[in-house]
Amino acid sequence: MIRGISVTADGNTLYAANSGRNSISVVDLRKGDITNEIEVGREPYGAALSPDSKLLFASNKADSTIDVIDVTANTVVKTLGGFKEPRQAIVFNHGQKRAYVLNRDLSVARVNVEDLSLADTVRD
Repeated sequence: MIRGISVTADGNTLYAANSGRNSISVVDLRKGDITNEIEVGREPYGAALSPDSKLLFASNKADSTIDVIDVTANTVVKTLGGFKEPRQAIVFNHGQKRAYVLNRDLSVARVNVEDLSLADTVRD
């Protein structure tokens, strides 16, 4: 039940949203082994790695939350609420000050990455 994935820039580590186990699986691609499982909210759907490879955003569809993971420690540092069944589509802007999260209703939530807060949600 793997959903969204992200791979580090060096190609050594893969992060996979595992909705069957409510976790992010950390995979060492050189060995082909799962090295860690990070517990997150219910039905993780997305796994988006920040451009500097320090944070991973895991979108939890059933909880309508985003878990922010520090990938150096493989721990959740913050859970953000206020989403509407966030999807796999999560992107960071070039300067990494914002992340954009697609919601079920096709609105886009903007997250301030610097202070890990929900800025607002916009809809066409």
